[in-house]
Amino acid sequence: MSCKELPVEEIKTGKSDESYIQRLKKAQAEVASLIIKADAGMDVQYENKNLQKCWEVRKCQMEYCPAHKSENLRCWQIAGTYCGGRIQGELAKKINSCVECAVYQSACQDELSFVGEHFNNLMHLLKSQKRKVEETKHHLIRSEKMASIGQLIAGISHELNSPLGGILGFAQFIQEQYSRNNEGNLTKDDLDKILTYVGYIEKESQRCKNIVSNLLKFARPGEMEMMPVNVNQLLEKTVALTAHQLKVHQVRLVTSLAPDLPRIVGNEQHLQQVFTNIIINAQQAMPDGGQLTVNTTRSEDWIEVAFSDTGRGIPPENLNKIFDPFFTTKPPGEGTGLGLSVSYGIVKEHKGDIGVSSTVGQGTTFTLKLPVR
Repeated sequence: MSCKELPVEEIKTGKSDESYIQRLKKAQAEVASLIIKADAGMDVQYENKNLQKCWEVRKCQMEYCPAHKSENLRCWQIAGTYCGGRIQGELAKKINSCVECAVYQSACQDELSFVGEHFNNLMHLLKSQKRKVEETKHHLIRSEKMASIGQLIAGISHELNSPLGGILGFAQFIQEQYSRNNEGNLTKDDLDKILTYVGYIEKESQRCKNIVSNLLKFARPGEMEMMPVNVNQLLEKTVALTAHQLKVHQVRLVTSLAPDLPRIVGNEQHLQQVFTNIIINAQQAMPDGGQLTVNTTRSEDWIEVAFSDTGRGIPPENLNKIFDPFFTTKPPGEGTGLGLSVSYGIVKEHKGDIGVSSTVGQGTTFTLKLPVR
Protein backbone atom coordinates (compact mmCIF):
# COMPACT_ATOMS: atom_id res chain seq x y z
CA MET A 1 0.00 0.00 0.00
CA SER A 2 1.43 3.36 -1.01
CA CYS A 3 1.35 6.45 1.16
CA LYS A 4 -1.41 7.90 -1.04
CA GLU A 5 -3.77 4.92 -0.86
CA LEU A 6 -5.95 4.09 2.12
CA PRO A 7 -8.07 0.88 2.21
CA VAL A 8 -11.42 2.67 2.33
CA GLU A 9 -13.07 -0.03 0.22
CA GLU A 10 -13.25 -2.26 3.28
CA ILE A 11 -15.43 0.33 5.00
CA LYS A 12 -17.62 0.98 1.95
CA THR A 13 -18.32 -2.72 1.43
CA GLY A 14 -19.01 -3.33 5.10
CA LYS A 15 -16.12 -5.77 5.49
CA SER A 16 -15.18 -6.36 9.07
CA ASP A 17 -11.56 -5.50 9.73
CA GLU A 18 -11.08 -5.04 13.44
CA SER A 19 -7.29 -4.81 13.11
CA TYR A 20 -7.59 -1.97 10.61
CA ILE A 21 -10.05 -0.09 12.84
CA GLN A 22 -7.71 -0.55 15.79
CA ARG A 23 -4.83 0.78 13.71
CA LEU A 24 -6.86 3.85 12.78
CA LYS A 25 -7.77 4.49 16.43
CA LYS A 26 -4.13 4.10 17.45
CA ALA A 27 -3.02 6.43 14.66
CA GLN A 28 -5.67 8.98 15.65
CA ALA A 29 -4.54 8.92 19.29
CA GLU A 30 -0.86 9.23 18.42
CA VAL A 31 -1.40 12.03 15.90
CA ALA A 32 -3.53 13.94 18.44
CA SER A 33 -0.72 13.52 20.96
CA LEU A 34 1.79 14.89 18.46
CA ILE A 35 -0.29 18.00 17.82
CA ILE A 36 -0.58 18.70 21.56
CA LYS A 37 3.19 18.33 21.99
CA ALA A 38 3.81 20.63 19.03
CA ASP A 39 2.03 23.45 20.83
CA ALA A 40 4.64 23.36 23.61
CA GLY A 41 7.62 23.71 21.30
CA MET A 42 8.83 23.41 17.73
CA ASP A 43 11.50 20.75 18.25
CA VAL A 44 9.13 17.80 18.46
CA GLN A 45 8.85 15.34 15.59
CA TYR A 46 7.29 12.00 14.81
CA GLU A 47 9.73 9.13 15.34
CA ASN A 48 9.41 6.93 12.29
CA LYS A 49 10.70 3.34 12.51
CA ASN A 50 10.37 2.98 8.73
CA LEU A 51 13.17 5.44 7.93
CA GLN A 52 15.95 3.99 5.78
CA LYS A 53 19.31 5.33 4.65
CA CYS A 54 18.78 6.89 1.25
CA TRP A 55 22.26 5.98 -0.02
CA GLU A 56 21.56 2.33 0.75
CA VAL A 57 18.08 2.27 -0.76
CA ARG A 58 19.24 3.98 -3.97
CA LYS A 59 22.70 2.32 -3.99
CA CYS A 60 24.13 5.85 -4.15
CA GLN A 61 27.91 6.39 -4.18
CA MET A 62 27.81 10.21 -4.25
CA GLU A 63 29.71 10.84 -1.03
CA TYR A 64 29.79 14.60 -1.63
CA CYS A 65 26.00 14.74 -1.30
CA PRO A 66 25.04 16.40 2.03
CA ALA A 67 22.57 13.57 2.73
CA HIS A 68 25.21 10.86 2.33
CA LYS A 69 25.83 9.25 5.75
CA SER A 70 23.99 12.13 7.42
CA GLU A 71 22.44 11.62 10.86
CA ASN A 72 19.24 13.11 9.46
CA LEU A 73 17.71 10.23 7.51
CA ARG A 74 15.01 12.49 6.10
CA CYS A 75 16.95 13.40 2.99
CA TRP A 76 13.96 15.31 1.59
CA GLN A 77 14.48 17.91 4.35
CA ILE A 78 18.16 18.47 3.46
CA ALA A 79 18.96 21.26 1.02
CA GLY A 80 21.43 20.72 -1.80
CA THR A 81 21.06 16.95 -2.15
CA TYR A 82 22.16 15.41 -5.43
CA CYS A 83 19.27 13.33 -6.72
CA GLY A 84 18.12 12.53 -10.21
CA GLY A 85 21.22 14.03 -11.79
CA ARG A 86 20.77 17.56 -10.45
CA ILE A 87 21.08 19.59 -7.27
CA GLN A 88 17.88 19.67 -5.23
CA GLY A 89 16.78 22.72 -3.25
CA GLU A 90 15.04 23.08 0.12
CA LEU A 91 12.06 21.05 1.26
CA ALA A 92 9.43 23.50 0.04
CA LYS A 93 10.90 23.40 -3.47
CA LYS A 94 11.66 19.71 -3.86
CA ILE A 95 9.00 17.88 -1.83
CA ASN A 96 6.77 17.24 -4.86
CA SER A 97 9.50 15.20 -6.54
CA CYS A 98 10.64 13.60 -3.27
CA VAL A 99 7.25 12.03 -2.53
CA GLU A 100 7.69 9.87 -5.65
CA CYS A 101 11.08 8.60 -4.44
CA ALA A 102 11.44 5.06 -3.09
CA VAL A 103 13.09 6.40 0.07
CA TYR A 104 10.11 8.62 0.90
CA GLN A 105 7.63 5.90 -0.11
CA SER A 106 9.24 3.42 2.27
CA ALA A 107 9.21 6.00 5.08
CA CYS A 108 5.43 6.47 4.89
CA GLN A 109 4.25 3.01 4.00
CA ASP A 110 1.34 2.97 6.48
CA GLU A 111 -1.32 5.40 7.65
CA LEU A 112 0.46 6.58 10.79
CA SER A 113 3.86 7.12 9.18
CA PHE A 114 2.18 8.89 6.24
CA VAL A 115 0.47 11.40 8.59
CA GLY A 116 3.54 11.56 10.84
CA GLU A 117 5.91 12.48 8.02
CA HIS A 118 3.54 15.15 6.73
CA PHE A 119 3.46 16.52 10.28
CA ASN A 120 7.29 16.46 10.38
CA ASN A 121 7.50 18.30 7.07
CA LEU A 122 5.15 20.99 8.31
CA MET A 123 7.16 21.43 11.53
CA HIS A 124 10.39 21.57 9.51
CA LEU A 125 8.98 24.36 7.33
CA LEU A 126 7.73 26.27 10.39
CA LYS A 127 11.14 26.03 12.08
CA SER A 128 12.84 27.23 8.89
CA GLN A 129 10.54 30.24 8.72
CA LYS A 130 11.10 30.94 12.41
CA ARG A 131 14.87 30.96 11.87
CA LYS A 132 14.49 33.38 8.97
CA VAL A 133 12.34 35.69 11.09
CA GLU A 134 14.96 35.60 13.90
CA GLU A 135 17.75 36.35 11.43
CA THR A 136 15.79 39.29 10.01
CA LYS A 137 15.06 40.59 13.50
CA HIS A 138 18.74 40.45 14.54
CA HIS A 139 19.71 42.16 11.28
CA LEU A 140 17.25 44.99 11.98
CA ILE A 141 18.57 45.38 15.53
CA ARG A 142 22.13 45.54 14.22
CA SER A 143 21.18 48.02 11.47
CA GLU A 144 19.43 50.33 13.92
CA LYS A 145 22.39 50.12 16.30
CA MET A 146 24.74 51.18 13.49
CA ALA A 147 22.46 54.13 12.74
CA SER A 148 22.62 55.17 16.40
CA ILE A 149 26.41 54.82 16.41
CA GLY A 150 26.63 57.12 13.40
CA GLN A 151 24.69 59.80 15.28
CA LEU A 152 26.83 59.36 18.41
CA ILE A 153 30.24 59.45 16.74
CA ALA A 154 30.07 63.15 15.82
CA GLY A 155 29.32 64.10 19.43
CA ILE A 156 31.93 61.73 20.84
CA SER A 157 34.65 63.08 18.55
CA HIS A 158 34.02 66.56 20.00
CA GLU A 159 33.97 65.11 23.50
CA LEU A 160 37.38 63.51 22.91
CA ASN A 161 38.85 66.74 21.54
CA SER A 162 38.67 68.46 24.92
CA PRO A 163 40.73 65.97 27.00
CA LEU A 164 43.10 65.30 24.09
CA GLY A 165 43.75 69.04 23.75
CA GLY A 166 44.52 69.20 27.48
CA ILE A 167 46.87 66.21 27.27
CA LEU A 168 48.71 67.82 24.37
CA GLY A 169 49.06 71.12 26.25
CA PHE A 170 50.37 69.47 29.42
CA ALA A 171 52.85 67.38 27.43
CA GLN A 172 54.12 70.48 25.62
CA PHE A 173 54.61 72.30 28.94
CA ILE A 174 56.69 69.42 30.33
CA GLN A 175 58.76 69.36 27.15
CA GLU A 176 59.40 73.12 27.42
CA GLN A 177 60.56 72.77 31.04
CA TYR A 178 63.23 70.29 30.02
CA SER A 179 64.30 72.20 26.91
CA ARG A 180 64.86 75.40 28.91
CA ASN A 181 67.36 73.66 31.14
CA ASN A 182 69.61 71.41 29.10
CA GLU A 183 71.45 70.21 32.19
CA GLY A 184 68.24 69.02 33.76
CA ASN A 185 68.66 71.17 36.89
CA LEU A 186 64.99 71.59 37.64
CA THR A 187 63.84 73.41 40.72
CA LYS A 188 61.42 71.92 43.23
CA ASP A 189 58.68 74.21 41.89
CA ASP A 190 59.36 72.93 38.35
CA LEU A 191 59.13 69.32 39.51
CA ASP A 192 55.91 70.00 41.42
CA LYS A 193 54.34 71.56 38.32
CA ILE A 194 55.45 68.63 36.17
CA LEU A 195 53.99 66.10 38.62
CA THR A 196 50.74 68.09 38.70
CA TYR A 197 50.54 68.08 34.90
CA VAL A 198 51.39 64.37 34.76
CA GLY A 199 48.40 63.82 37.06
CA TYR A 200 46.21 65.84 34.68
CA ILE A 201 47.47 63.76 31.75
CA GLU A 202 46.60 60.53 33.56
CA LYS A 203 43.14 61.82 34.50
CA GLU A 204 42.30 63.03 30.99
CA SER A 205 43.68 59.84 29.42
CA GLN A 206 41.41 57.79 31.66
CA ARG A 207 38.50 59.98 30.58
CA CYS A 208 39.30 59.27 26.89
CA LYS A 209 39.57 55.57 27.66
CA ASN A 210 36.14 55.54 29.34
CA ILE A 211 34.53 57.39 26.41
CA VAL A 212 35.95 54.97 23.85
CA SER A 213 35.23 51.95 26.07
CA ASN A 214 31.54 52.91 26.42
CA LEU A 215 31.23 53.32 22.65
CA LEU A 216 32.92 49.97 21.98
CA LYS A 217 30.65 48.18 24.45
CA PHE A 218 27.62 49.72 22.77
CA ALA A 219 28.86 48.89 19.26
CA ARG A 220 30.06 45.37 19.99
CA PRO A 221 27.72 42.74 18.48
CA GLY A 222 26.29 40.47 21.13
CA GLU A 223 23.91 37.56 21.47
CA MET A 224 20.76 37.81 23.56
CA GLU A 225 22.59 36.60 26.68
CA MET A 226 20.65 37.34 29.86
CA MET A 227 22.43 38.25 33.09
CA PRO A 228 21.87 40.48 36.14
CA VAL A 229 21.73 44.17 35.13
CA ASN A 230 21.87 47.28 37.31
CA VAL A 231 19.44 49.59 35.51
CA ASN A 232 20.69 52.78 37.20
CA GLN A 233 24.33 52.07 36.30
CA LEU A 234 23.35 51.25 32.72
CA LEU A 235 21.44 54.54 32.46
CA GLU A 236 24.48 56.43 33.78
CA LYS A 237 26.68 54.81 31.10
CA THR A 238 24.14 55.72 28.42
CA VAL A 239 23.86 59.30 29.65
CA ALA A 240 27.66 59.61 29.56
CA LEU A 241 27.61 58.38 25.97
CA THR A 242 24.99 60.90 24.85
CA ALA A 243 25.82 63.85 27.16
CA HIS A 244 27.81 65.88 24.64
CA GLN A 245 25.20 65.48 21.93
CA LEU A 246 22.52 66.76 24.31
CA LYS A 247 24.72 69.67 25.38
CA VAL A 248 25.47 70.71 21.79
CA HIS A 249 21.72 70.81 21.04
CA GLN A 250 21.04 72.78 24.26
CA VAL A 251 19.10 70.00 25.93
CA ARG A 252 19.32 70.06 29.72
CA LEU A 253 19.44 66.61 31.27
CA VAL A 254 17.86 65.94 34.67
CA THR A 255 18.11 62.51 36.30
CA SER A 256 16.26 61.16 39.30
CA LEU A 257 17.30 57.56 39.90
CA ALA A 258 15.71 55.66 42.76
CA PRO A 259 18.37 54.24 45.11
CA ASP A 260 18.79 50.56 45.95
CA LEU A 261 16.87 49.24 42.97
CA PRO A 262 17.12 45.45 42.59
CA ARG A 263 18.90 44.09 39.54
CA ILE A 264 16.86 42.78 36.65
CA VAL A 265 17.70 39.90 34.35
CA GLY A 266 18.45 41.25 30.90
CA ASN A 267 20.90 41.92 28.11
CA GLU A 268 22.93 45.05 28.88
CA GLN A 269 23.84 45.89 25.27
CA HIS A 270 20.30 45.57 23.97
CA LEU A 271 18.81 47.59 26.83
CA GLN A 272 21.44 50.30 26.33
CA GLN A 273 20.40 50.42 22.68
CA VAL A 274 16.80 51.08 23.78
CA PHE A 275 17.86 53.85 26.20
CA THR A 276 20.13 55.45 23.59
CA ASN A 277 17.44 55.41 20.93
CA ILE A 278 14.86 57.07 23.19
CA ILE A 279 17.35 59.75 24.32
CA ILE A 280 18.36 60.55 20.72
CA ASN A 281 14.68 60.70 19.68
CA ALA A 282 14.00 63.09 22.57
CA GLN A 283 16.90 65.35 21.54
CA GLN A 284 15.63 65.41 17.94
CA ALA A 285 12.14 66.33 19.19
CA MET A 286 13.61 69.49 20.78
CA PRO A 287 15.37 71.27 17.86
CA ASP A 288 15.44 74.56 19.83
CA GLY A 289 16.60 72.95 23.07
CA GLY A 290 14.64 71.91 26.12
CA GLN A 291 14.78 69.51 29.03
CA LEU A 292 14.97 65.73 29.19
CA THR A 293 14.13 64.12 32.52
CA VAL A 294 15.11 60.52 33.19
CA ASN A 295 13.85 58.81 36.33
CA THR A 296 13.60 55.31 37.72
CA THR A 297 11.13 53.94 40.25
CA ARG A 298 10.04 50.59 41.57
CA SER A 299 6.40 49.57 41.36
CA GLU A 300 5.76 46.18 43.01
CA ASP A 301 7.49 43.59 40.79
CA TRP A 302 8.52 46.10 38.12
CA ILE A 303 11.22 48.69 37.59
CA GLU A 304 9.93 51.67 35.63
CA VAL A 305 12.20 53.91 33.57
CA ALA A 306 10.63 57.14 32.29
CA PHE A 307 12.07 59.53 29.69
CA SER A 308 10.17 62.85 29.57
CA ASP A 309 11.02 65.62 27.09
CA THR A 310 9.64 69.10 26.54
CA GLY A 311 9.57 68.72 22.77
CA ARG A 312 6.98 69.11 20.05
CA GLY A 313 4.89 66.16 21.12
CA ILE A 314 3.28 63.45 18.99
CA PRO A 315 -0.08 64.03 17.28
CA PRO A 316 -2.83 61.70 18.60
CA GLU A 317 -3.30 60.08 15.17
CA ASN A 318 0.36 58.94 15.23
CA LEU A 319 0.54 57.57 18.78
CA ASN A 320 -0.71 54.12 17.79
CA LYS A 321 1.76 53.93 14.88
CA ILE A 322 5.09 54.91 16.43
CA PHE A 323 6.09 51.32 17.20
CA ASP A 324 5.25 50.15 13.67
CA PRO A 325 8.28 49.20 11.52
CA PHE A 326 9.38 51.96 9.10
CA PHE A 327 6.91 54.52 10.48
CA THR A 328 8.63 57.90 10.83
CA THR A 329 7.69 61.56 10.70
CA LYS A 330 11.30 62.64 10.11
CA PRO A 331 12.40 64.04 6.74
CA PRO A 332 13.85 61.52 4.22
CA GLY A 333 17.39 60.52 5.13
CA GLU A 334 17.04 61.43 8.82
CA GLY A 335 15.36 58.30 10.12
CA THR A 336 14.78 54.68 9.20
CA GLY A 337 11.55 54.28 11.14
CA LEU A 338 13.01 51.20 12.83
CA GLY A 339 14.33 52.64 16.10
CA LEU A 340 11.18 52.43 18.21
CA SER A 341 10.05 49.22 16.51
CA VAL A 342 13.37 47.53 17.39
CA SER A 343 13.21 48.99 20.91
CA TYR A 344 9.69 47.60 21.34
CA GLY A 345 10.89 44.14 20.30
CA ILE A 346 13.84 44.24 22.71
CA VAL A 347 11.64 45.27 25.64
CA LYS A 348 9.16 42.50 24.84
CA GLU A 349 12.03 39.97 24.75
CA HIS A 350 12.75 41.06 28.32
CA LYS A 351 9.13 40.25 29.26
CA GLY A 352 8.60 43.97 29.77
CA ASP A 353 6.41 46.69 28.32
CA ILE A 354 6.90 50.12 26.75
CA GLY A 355 4.29 52.84 26.57
CA VAL A 356 4.06 56.45 25.46
CA SER A 357 2.00 59.49 26.41
CA SER A 358 2.23 62.80 24.62
CA THR A 359 0.68 66.24 24.31
CA VAL A 360 1.34 68.29 21.20
CA GLY A 361 3.36 71.39 22.08
CA GLN A 362 4.20 70.16 25.59
CA GLY A 363 6.25 67.01 25.25
CA THR A 364 6.39 63.22 25.32
CA THR A 365 7.05 60.57 27.95
CA PHE A 366 8.23 57.05 27.17
CA THR A 367 7.86 54.60 30.04
CA LEU A 368 9.60 51.24 30.16
CA LYS A 369 8.50 48.53 32.59
CA LEU A 370 11.03 45.77 33.25
CA PRO A 371 10.23 42.81 35.52
CA VAL A 372 12.20 42.14 38.69
CA ARG A 373 13.08 38.43 38.62
